[in-house]
Amino acid sequence: MAGASGVCAPLFINPITPLHAIFWDADGTRYEIPGLGGTGQWVVGIFAKNLNNQGQVVGWSDLPGDTTFGAFIWSKATGTQRLPDPSPGDVGSGALAINDAGVATGVAINAAFSPRAVIWQNGVNGEMTDLNTLIPEDSPLYLHTACSINSFGQIIGFAVVTSGAHAGETHAYMLTPR
Repeated sequence: MAGASGVCAPLFINPITPLHAIFWDADGTRYEIPGLGGTGQWVVGIFAKNLNNQGQVVGWSDLPGDTTFGAFIWSKATGTQRLPDPSPGDVGSGALAINDAGVATGVAINAAFSPRAVIWQNGVNGEMTDLNTLIPEDSPLYLHTACSINSFGQIIGFAVVTSGAHAGETHAYMLTPR
């Protein structure tokens, strides 16, 4: 299992302020996943969000100074590593899912706190890619989050309709690689 422990918080979205990312091994051994230098006292804290069958865990952590946050990948063998930085103009990122091939998906946030769905295809040695650049240019959807990825590379998440009668509505999406 992967998750977090912390203190109660008033946010209904996240009822705790996650101060410690945690991984529990199959034998019940508990590991505290070190963060990326922040205290966990900022809005997003330090959170282990998802894991794969290889024992890799992804999530996010406050960064030093507690004014922003970054996505991480952790394993017992490598420790905590920051996933590649967001694009210029972004203030943070968080990894939400990882498949058995080590491909992670998540979200990047710009200075206006507007999210966009992203993928990290080559771990800490790769780069973050905006999933909106990988869908047809005439798509009526703007991909906000990439919530999960399976072993076939299919990604699910949430998007907002950008035009037409349904503009502004939020919908679920599924991407299938070609």
